[in-house]
Amino acid sequence: MKFLNWTKVAIIYEEDSGLMKLRELVKSPKFLELEVYMRQTDPNSYKDVLADIKTKEIHNFIIDTKPEHMHHFLRTILQLQMNDYKYHYLFTTFDIETFDLEDFKYNYVNITAFRLVDADDAAVRGILRDMERFQPSGNTILNKSHVIQVNLP
Repeated sequence: MKFLNWTKVAIIYEEDSGLMKLRELVKSPKFLELEVYMRQTDPNSYKDVLADIKTKEIHNFIIDTKPEHMHHFLRTILQLQMNDYKYHYLFTTFDIETFDLEDFKYNYVNITAFRLVDADDAAVRGILRDMERFQPSGNTILNKSHVIQVNLP
């Protein structure tokens, strides 16, 4: 966050366990220099919470939502037009690329998430193909669009 020059950040989480995941971040000395807005939310309150944050002109987010609610959260971002170059979302959901991000790639919104497996590994690709058959939303796990592909050293 220091590298990105964040001065304000909103942390949106659904369960207390989500906040526990972020405890080391919240304890860090650099975090104390930020203006932090924390809100616990659920799909019924996404719109109100995000609209409130938008009025506070906060553009940086750390999001911890349940994967089954991610589609609703992403749709709410679009409805509130919080999907342009000013916004940066850091998702704790490791499978963010399984969601349809097509509507986000043309507005230059910054969406960051992490993958803990190498999708180029043959064994992993086989498992991911098997998993795609069970995806309720029909999105591809292998990220064939390469919308959010990053190579780390």
